[in-house]
Amino acid sequence: MSLTVEEKTIITRSVMNLLDGWEITLADQVVMLGFPADTKPRALKTYQQGSPLPDDPKILEHVKILLAIHDALSTQFPHHKGMINMWIKTRSSYFKKRTPLEIVLEKGIDGLHELHRHLDCTQNWY
Repeated sequence: MSLTVEEKTIITRSVMNLLDGWEITLADQVVMLGFPADTKPRALKTYQQGSPLPDDPKILEHVKILLAIHDALSTQFPHHKGMINMWIKTRSSYFKKRTPLEIVLEKGIDGLHELHRHLDCTQNWY
């Protein structure tokens, strides 16, 4: 399925707002979005200013999971919007006293999948 430029722009705005709400540094955003390791963090400024993310399957997979994580957090914390933003940097015994952000930075896409499975119980049904 191909997305229009308008749809890509809306998705980009959503994920960039999410990462901004989480107060994720640009360097960490590079990893969380699945950009190549040699991507300069300042390159993300263009997406923060409204340009759509590239049509890269790896980046789109990261974005899809990040938005699914946000959706799961919104369901888990419907009356505590602040927790949605704090969760990514909150140490958890489930993650052996590490933060969800540390999991993603260490494991990349596998870490994103791990977070999503943890938050969305439907993801653990095989």
